[in-house]
Amino acid sequence: MGQGPLFDVSPFLSQDEGQHFDRKSLFHGPPGEKKPRDRRAVRDEVARYVAGFANAEGGVLILGIEDDHTITGHRLPPKALESLLAMPQARLQPPQPPGFVVSVEGNELVVFDVPSAGGPVQVTGDGFPCASAIRPSRPVKARSRRSSSRAWWRATKAGPLS
Repeated sequence: MGQGPLFDVSPFLSQDEGQHFDRKSLFHGPPGEKKPRDRRAVRDEVARYVAGFANAEGGVLILGIEDDHTITGHRLPPKALESLLAMPQARLQPPQPPGFVVSVEGNELVVFDVPSAGGPVQVTGDGFPCASAIRPSRPVKARSRRSSSRAWWRATKAGPLS
């Protein structure tokens, strides 16, 4: 797991979110009853935020800080933490630098210090095997872009715009 001993997290602990900084909690629920967020949703969110920062002027994403600036850290097992830290390399094209862990007040924060990429960065895949690998008896049917658009419009009941 990446450690970030040279990264000074202290300026971000009380800073408001903005164009170059965002913080996210790894828990949800009312105070006193917080439970860990869905790991897959967190990985998807990390991929989107890192791509967004890389496509702009760069930025810092810190996981483990509540909206009220309370430091809660994470409760991820080692393999899940390793997967989360590697998300910018696994899900982005071109791959971006991995995250690292910083200890603050007895809690571990997950930090992504994202440089500006200087070119387009996009999120690819969902980090999991495709449906056909999970259920070989149900092959995935390839669709044309047009039929996919029609299916989406039917699903949203909006109908085509033209």
